Amino acid sequence: MSSVLLAAFAVGSPGAAGASHRPIRAAKAPASTLGVFFGVTTVPHTSDVWVYGDAGLNSHLFVARRHDGHWQRIKPPKLGGRYGEIVGIAAGSAGTVWLLGGVQQKPGIQELPAIWRWSGKRFVRQHLPPMQSGELEVGSADISASSATNAWVTGGLYSPANPLIALHWNGRKWEQVSTPGGEGLGPVGTSSATNAWAVGSGTFDHWNGKAWSIDGTAPTGVQFSAIATSSPKLAYAVGFNATTYAPVILRFNGTSWSPAVLSKTAKREDQLEGVTMHGGTAWAVGISGGGPRILHSTGGAWTVEQSLKSGYTLGGISAQSSKHAYAAGSHEGTIDPARRTYLEYFNGHSWKSEPSKL
Repeated sequence: MSSVLLAAFAVGSPGAAGASHRPIRAAKAPASTLGVFFGVTTVPHTSDVWVYGDAGLNSHLFVARRHDGHWQRIKPPKLGGRYGEIVGIAAGSAGTVWLLGGVQQKPGIQELPAIWRWSGKRFVRQHLPPMQSGELEVGSADISASSATNAWVTGGLYSPANPLIALHWNGRKWEQVSTPGGEGLGPVGTSSATNAWAVGSGTFDHWNGKAWSIDGTAPTGVQFSAIATSSPKLAYAVGFNATTYAPVILRFNGTSWSPAVLSKTAKREDQLEGVTMHGGTAWAVGISGGGPRILHSTGGAWTVEQSLKSGYTLGGISAQSSKHAYAAGSHEGTIDPARRTYLEYFNGHSWKSEPSKL
């Protein structure tokens, strides 16, 4: 997976966002900022929204927070040089926001994995356990969080066999956790300390709070981009057929995985890249020939809920509650071709573009 695509998973794949206990207010800001949003995450039990992206000027990365209706630029972490990168974002609480990325000083030099935690004032780089088979391949990594004491990072290691690993945050430290057969964890989603799902090497793997185990077989010929879960009895995995690019959504019903029902319009998606959930409500973001679309399901068939024109992109999606969600990306400028940040907000009735000048 590319780092740009990964942002949609990570971010987007927060397994479950907390319910908002305050009315959602539109941010009071001008229309947009030069650059691209790669990822977005909502914060459980608040109305906060975090994004990260690229300002388009020498690949200058930025991080921003929407708090109490106002956008604020947050100083990004030190990336060890211009070649460092951020590839994912996830929030477990207002004080536990994670950035996933890599530190790299020069091209050709192995990129070192890095996880940063928001301290309330800045992003602090975390201590990671030694990797058993090499360093984390940042471009294949994913991150998901559900609380201040539960977060997962999955990805591949630089080695001849390119094994995949899982790192878990337990509220005190990051630790490496054994996976079925020592391999197999790609996109990951979590809703609690006792429930997480990941796409494995031809399998679906489940975390029950004590260990990972294989709990389903993934169909061949499908590239899964993201997975999300809201309870041990409900999860969705989305992706696309690697040959036809037809959309694929699988649903776990508490017993087994099976294809979800897609409406005729939803079946025309070229591919699906991200998914988010809250309770029984789920949204997925996909690419179609005419522009990106947002699909929606409340347990029944998936339908197209929003369509954007060509020239728009959506790089991430995150549910704040069953009636509120955000999707972030970019669009072409109205005067020049330079891309500008773009934010879509679901207000419980429909999707609307929301100002995102930072």
